[in-house]
Amino acid sequence: MLPAETQIARCVPAITVIPPDRDIATLSLLGLELSPDVWFDDGNVIVRAGTVGFRVFRGMLAQLSAPLETLLHGPNLAQCLVWENCPIVDLSCNSNSTDATHFLAAIFKPNSFDSFLITKITFDQISAVVRLASIYEIPNMRRKALSFLSSVYPTNLEGFVSVGGLRPSYCRDQILPVIHFAREHSITWILPLAFYRYILEMNGTTQVYGVEYGDMKVILSPEDQKRCYDAQHFLRISNTQAILARYSMRVSDAGCTGGAACREARLKEGADLLPQVGTLPDILFTWPPRRADLSLDSSSHSQLCENCLEDMKRWYSSRRKAFWDALPSVFGLSDWVALER
Repeated sequence: MLPAETQIARCVPAITVIPPDRDIATLSLLGLELSPDVWFDDGNVIVRAGTVGFRVFRGMLAQLSAPLETLLHGPNLAQCLVWENCPIVDLSCNSNSTDATHFLAAIFKPNSFDSFLITKITFDQISAVVRLASIYEIPNMRRKALSFLSSVYPTNLEGFVSVGGLRPSYCRDQILPVIHFAREHSITWILPLAFYRYILEMNGTTQVYGVEYGDMKVILSPEDQKRCYDAQHFLRISNTQAILARYSMRVSDAGCTGGAACREARLKEGADLLPQVGTLPDILFTWPPRRADLSLDSSSHSQLCENCLEDMKRWYSSRRKAFWDALPSVFGLSDWVALER
């Protein structure tokens, strides 16, 4: 990608001036459609991206960054096409109409890009805002967009638990685009969880051939494919070892105060784990475990004594914490602290 200043310089409109007394048909003749999402009748500049025009406020845009101020108040503005006293500034070289819609809506309709809507904010919105905020040097917008992504791809287990392992649609259906985006913009801290979701949720065909996203095909690089294949192999083996070790522990009566009834309940817990042998562990997203979160009064495991129940909870919790801490290294990445830097 060209440096931001180079890209912005290419956005200077052609030196063509038309009278300011044209009606709406003039914009159609210019190949412009009015944006149904970002158009203010009292706006004083029309931003063009592709075939869509956005009527917004020049001063509000210009104050956001030096590159935008140069575009909107520089000497080249006098050479722009004009409609209803609004200069038409063409940003098509930096943005398509969809990305421009998300970017300008985040600026002029801030409620559409706020934290209380985190489960409704799409990956398309986030990626558009990050990309254009980077090009136009608006660090606050970039940080805000990345904070939304980080709330779904956190760097600590507490943050993950606080959103309940939240998996909105853009994280489940667009895992490959998220990884591609993270690589493109060096957003390394989301990669461990993104890779984990990739091997857990993407089928073999998708892993090999990639997915269609917009007008491009997204596929993991050969290096990241190998990274994920190696991780799958390691996790299947380590998961099997952990389950078999747990099964053997539950056979023991050490510390049990519940007698035969508790022993039978413990063996059932161990037997329920055996089908997971050889599989990828899903201990992050299936938490709390089916029985470990229930009270002693539950009929599901009413036969477990208090000591054995606490042991079960402790095992699940410690295994989950160890799994999270080791997740970056499983994919050959730096630890969580280094990734956040």
